[in-house]
Amino acid sequence: MYYNLKGFGEALKEIRHTLHLTQKDISLKVSINLETLRKIENGLVLPKQETLDLLSSALNMDIAELFLTYRMDHYDELEDLKRELDFHLDSNNYALLQEDLIQFKKLATHNMYQFFRNQVLQLIALIEGVLLGIKEKRYDLQIECYIQALSYTIENFNLEHYQTYYYNELELRLLMNIGLTKYTLEDASHCIEILLFCSNFSKENVQIASSNLLAKLHYNLSYTFHRIDLHKKALEHANLGIQYAVSNRSISFLAHLYFRKGIAQFHLDIPQYLETLQYAKDLFIISNHEDLYHQMLESCKVHYGITV
Repeated sequence: MYYNLKGFGEALKEIRHTLHLTQKDISLKVSINLETLRKIENGLVLPKQETLDLLSSALNMDIAELFLTYRMDHYDELEDLKRELDFHLDSNNYALLQEDLIQFKKLATHNMYQFFRNQVLQLIALIEGVLLGIKEKRYDLQIECYIQALSYTIENFNLEHYQTYYYNELELRLLMNIGLTKYTLEDASHCIEILLFCSNFSKENVQIASSNLLAKLHYNLSYTFHRIDLHKKALEHANLGIQYAVSNRSISFLAHLYFRKGIAQFHLDIPQYLETLQYAKDLFIISNHEDLYHQMLESCKVHYGITV
């Protein structure tokens, strides 16, 4: 079962304001940790039953019953679709994105809390943006698509002021895609600036971003630095991405990172590059990315004269 934590937190805050109570008043009244209460009201943590009981006492109403009204239907369906979408994007299987788009649009017709509807609408915009870039090469429209997606949850989002906003993981992913599209528009410096911001924001707000997103950010930073011939930086970010993936036991993007590491080592004349690329090859097979496995072998041979 999944809950609309943001919606519940906002409702809790509204009740507290109606009773003219501060967070500190509640904390002192029933001995709830002040930071825990802040996180609950900001939708960042799932409250324990004992915490709900204490809040019920403090606010003189059944907060546990209120919490149950924020259960989300269709959550499992949404998570399954997100996993499929991630796999298709990570494996560059863009042919299946149109089917993903149909399924997300179908899900958007169901009744659900606005918080989750916004997620579905943002994922639809993410797919549409990727397809605009791949099929039509309309990179300006691609960026507009991502900005529109961010505007669903960040009111009056302005790309010029992107560093002033607070993001959740999906919003960071959309911002990352804007950065990558900037590179396609030959704006490498802006691309790197945005990717570094996303990476630093994720590390400073560990409760927001998954290790998988951090791995993707470092992969994209590594690849971007590779494309502008800054191979020491490319190696640095490949290693950082590997570190996050391994420490969190996330295999989904690990092969990509070892591939980038191996190519950086090759350019820097580090002898272990072949061993690293062999490891990347094995990981592509283990993670069921057979198409990427073959793409990697071809890329190594055609672009670098390396036989793995």
